[in-house]
Amino acid sequence: MKRFNGIARCVTACAVLTVLWGATPAGVVTANEMPATDVVAAAAAHNIGVDSGKRVPTSAATGSIAPDVTVSVAATGSAATTPTAPAAAPILPTKLAADAKQLLFGKRGKSLTLKLTPTPASAETSTVVWKSSNKTVATVSGTGKVTARGWGQCTVSATVGDVSVKVPVTIAKKWVAVTWDDGPGKPTKKLLTQLRKRKVHCTFFVVGSMAKSKTKQKLLKQMKKDGHEIANHTWNHNGSAGALMAGLKKTDTVIKKAIGKKSTLMRPPGGAINSVTKRCGKAIIIWTVDPKDWRDRNANTVYKRVVTGTRSGSIVLLHDIHPTSVTGGIRAIDALAKKGYTFVTVTQLLGSPKKNKIYHSGAKTVRTAKLK
Repeated sequence: MKRFNGIARCVTACAVLTVLWGATPAGVVTANEMPATDVVAAAAAHNIGVDSGKRVPTSAATGSIAPDVTVSVAATGSAATTPTAPAAAPILPTKLAADAKQLLFGKRGKSLTLKLTPTPASAETSTVVWKSSNKTVATVSGTGKVTARGWGQCTVSATVGDVSVKVPVTIAKKWVAVTWDDGPGKPTKKLLTQLRKRKVHCTFFVVGSMAKSKTKQKLLKQMKKDGHEIANHTWNHNGSAGALMAGLKKTDTVIKKAIGKKSTLMRPPGGAINSVTKRCGKAIIIWTVDPKDWRDRNANTVYKRVVTGTRSGSIVLLHDIHPTSVTGGIRAIDALAKKGYTFVTVTQLLGSPKKNKIYHSGAKTVRTAKLK
């Protein structure tokens, strides 16, 4: 009968007991403010060997097992108590990074999923909160899946604690790559400021001898920071068979010094192709639209020729050494933006340009992609 009563008390106690065991008859009973005899009964009810004659250590004040105390029941039936370790506080990230700098969609209804990388890597991200700045343009799920809903631009953000990351999202029908040659020149700083205000990304084909000074190196660093692409336009605008490779190599050294890596693209001076150009080891980028801004130094003329000649997938040639080219080019960018164009770098337009292949334009249809 005493045994029955002990088991009855165990049934009542089970609601507040957690019993864990490995190889029977040893085990562990976690008690929370209950009589020691109930703990012993609970152990027995779960086939954990215990000597009912042994007393389980109790609180002197209450005669019960103290809160958050683990009772270890050994195979011999002896018992001992140890405090349960408090749960460790989750590690929150100090920084969040997404696996894309921008999401680009060419069709509504398409989806891309963003992945987050926290710093430190062990930081908890299960509590992340995703938001879209404009749900009519794009929505985002709790797992970071972004779906294009309408034409336009918005921002998707991910927040964990006090840390967040934002990724621009563009859903566009048309795209274009605007390129700038022969610099950096005196107008380049102004040009970068205007592009930054518009959040427009371009590709700069720099001449090595123009980019080697400390001041020009700072401009290259700013280009990279602003999201522009930097490419190779030889050392001193000499694309002859005898000078091309040495010029590309010297210019790569200048580019790498500024931004930490060489260029994968080149543009031959004047667009001239020879036998050396075809095996230069870089993607060879020509153009679709040439407004002759190097010859006709008139901003309005440059503006009209760019807007008239541009189609989706075009590569536009301009020169950031002429003030008229910068003024006309910025006006053209504003006009094309109103027509629904989005602006991308050459590599973003082409996807994965191949070495020694010649490109004059990209695809007309906007590609759905994560832009790096």
